[in-house]
Amino acid sequence: MRVVIAVALAGLVVAACGSVVPSTVSTLPQIATSISTSIADRKLTIAVTPWPLDATVAFACVDKPGKEFTVDHPIPAAVAQCVPLDVTTAGDRLVASVGTDKLALLRPTRPLYVAVAGSRGSISTSTILTTAFPVVSPAPS
Repeated sequence: MRVVIAVALAGLVVAACGSVVPSTVSTLPQIATSISTSIADRKLTIAVTPWPLDATVAFACVDKPGKEFTVDHPIPAAVAQCVPLDVTTAGDRLVASVGTDKLALLRPTRPLYVAVAGSRGSISTSTILTTAFPVVSPAPS
C-alpha cells in the first residue's frame, strides 16, 4: 500500500512541475498593416495605418533598404535610392508626401519601397512597406 501511495504522490509532483502557466505578456499594438498611395497636384501621398507613433521619419525608395534601416539608425543606404518624405501623424495615421519631380529623378519603374521608423514612449519600430503599383513614370531621357 505504501508503494502505491508513493507512486501516486510522485505522479502528482511530476504533473504539477510540467503544467503550463498562461503567459502574462501584454499584446503590442498592430502597426503598419495598410498602405495606400495617391497622386494629386504633382505630389505623391502615402498613408500608413495604423501608425500610433510620433517622432516618425519616412523615405520612398527605388530599391529595398537593407538591415541598415533601423529605429536607432533611420537612414537608408544610398544604394536604395531613397528620397525623404514630408511626414505628419495624427491619431493612428501616418501621411507622408513628396513632389513627383523629386521621384522622377530616381526614375522608378516598379512599385516603390517605403521605409518608415517612429516611436512613442517605450514603443518604437521601423518597417519597410511596398506600394501596390508604380507611382511615377520614368523621366524622359
